[in-house]
Amino acid sequence: MSGQTSCLGRTRAWATGALLLVAVGLIAPQVATAAEAAAATQASSLSLSQVIDLALTNSLDMKLANITLDNARISYEKAKATALASGTPYDQQSAESNWQAAQRSFRASQASVVIDAVNQYLTLITSQLNIKVSQVQRDAAEQAWKIAQARQAANAAGPFDVLNAEASLRSAEANLARLKDSYAEGLAALQQLIGVDNLQIPDTYPVIQFPALPKLEDAIATAQQNSETVASRRRSLELARLQYEQDLLEDLAPLDRQASENSLKLAELNYEQALADIAASVTSAYHGLIQAQNNLQLARQNYEIEQRKYAITQQQAKAGIKTQTELNTAQATLWQRQADVQSATTSYLVSWLKFLQTIGMDQDLAGTLKGVVSNAAANSR
Repeated sequence: MSGQTSCLGRTRAWATGALLLVAVGLIAPQVATAAEAAAATQASSLSLSQVIDLALTNSLDMKLANITLDNARISYEKAKATALASGTPYDQQSAESNWQAAQRSFRASQASVVIDAVNQYLTLITSQLNIKVSQVQRDAAEQAWKIAQARQAANAAGPFDVLNAEASLRSAEANLARLKDSYAEGLAALQQLIGVDNLQIPDTYPVIQFPALPKLEDAIATAQQNSETVASRRRSLELARLQYEQDLLEDLAPLDRQASENSLKLAELNYEQALADIAASVTSAYHGLIQAQNNLQLARQNYEIEQRKYAITQQQAKAGIKTQTELNTAQATLWQRQADVQSATTSYLVSWLKFLQTIGMDQDLAGTLKGVVSNAAANSR
């Protein structure tokens, strides 16, 4: 038992450290309140911290969640008074379980809003970079089309060359338009979520520092310790044991005694099943997080390779053996690899936040993200 307590203690220490080490840095002033942020940042850039504050204040989901929680509190207070009058353990346990479930549902709503705000905001930053890439590709396609036309006029190319170049240009234009439409749609969704019009998204991706992953067994222990389902099953098991001990004092018929024993066994199995379910959920989320981490590492490696390739292309352009169009294309490819890093970082961050939610460390995801702010610009690392 002392070993389990020690394990839980280490896990709790890790989880507390994790909440402080997830760092998201943005170049933006801090605003005292969400209402003040809304008034001060119309038609201006918002930091991730401000976006989260506004989402938690203005989103419809949180407004509904707040009212639902307050209604649950009222029901809990009434149920407590009733339980005190009746004095039955079942009524008391039922009131506590319902109230705990209501609070858990509220925290889930909060976490969901925070994760949505983070995902939408960071995705929009990356979308701007993807639009830059697509614009360069569109310009290159137009240049190739003009060259094909000139070559045809000089009888150096046939009509199929011109048609193929034109088709490539139309495709590049359509892709650029699609990205711009997707950006506008995402911006409108975020503005609706946070209740701000004329929102300007910064073009600099924030620095995000991730803590080291915990041991899987520690994460499972934390999740089981924080799980309301496990706690509820444990309370049911305690009640079943109490009922069974009382039944032993009664002169029960054999079938009634067997039914009492079965009720206790069922409560024990339900408790064990809750522990197993939590372990399976955490294990699945843990491996998903590792995969996201691996994807981020691969994206970083590809970006570093592209940086070296672009440096070589720059040298070749200075030496006169690469055209400006080729240099622009290399720049666009470098931006694409940078966008890949940003997308992988967003995916990893979202997976991390969901993992914290899975193990029950979602009491203050907003505080987790705002714990450490850096003004440094994001880079390949």
